[in-house]
Amino acid sequence: MSTIQIIGLVLILIIIFLIIFSLKKIKLYIIQIFHGKYSYKYVSRFKHYTNTSPFPRCYKDDLIHHIIMFKKRDKNSKIYKTDNIIQFDNIPFLTDYKKFTAIKGKPQCFNAFIIDNDEVRVIGYNQSKFDTDILTLYYFINNVFFMGEYIINNITKINTENISKIILNKYFKQSIENSNSFYIENTNDTTIYFGDNGFSLFIKYFYLKNTQINDYIDKYLETTYF
Repeated sequence: MSTIQIIGLVLILIIIFLIIFSLKKIKLYIIQIFHGKYSYKYVSRFKHYTNTSPFPRCYKDDLIHHIIMFKKRDKNSKIYKTDNIIQFDNIPFLTDYKKFTAIKGKPQCFNAFIIDNDEVRVIGYNQSKFDTDILTLYYFINNVFFMGEYIINNITKINTENISKIILNKYFKQSIENSNSFYIENTNDTTIYFGDNGFSLFIKYFYLKNTQINDYIDKYLETTYF
């Protein structure tokens, strides 16, 4: 094979590579237009092309480990009742995804899951709260906000009892027995779960009143856990 033929072959291979690369970018761009970058379809297609995620993940475990305690209650946790409104980080439940992102801006981490063709997005921001650094997560199913979660990843650096007192004092004027694991429920079917796994502290807020969202979550748990 002559030098000219070799150069021609190399050029053809380069052109083929550029065409394939361009097609991938075009496909990603089309997905971005219709679904946005922060979507299951965009992330899954990006991973398919690159074997990496386009964004830092908020956590590596499955979604079920973050919601199961609302459907399968921890028997060792206390349950408190309140008449007060429960709201997560001043964001009303059922807030629309686009309205939320317009307020909060670009997330610092992102996860996406599919529940029987319904998309769950987890959007995270690093914040300072309870005198420590925390990860604040917002959960949307089909673009509707239904759950919030604070995660403190190193409980050796915090006073768990003080944080639980802060949460309990917000919802109860009378003296409440402090606990390291508890639920707070209100009359509007909103529940807080406070607990840890020995390494991280979790404070979760879950909106249970919306029947459609409940059906989605129940279906997911039935096929994944029970």
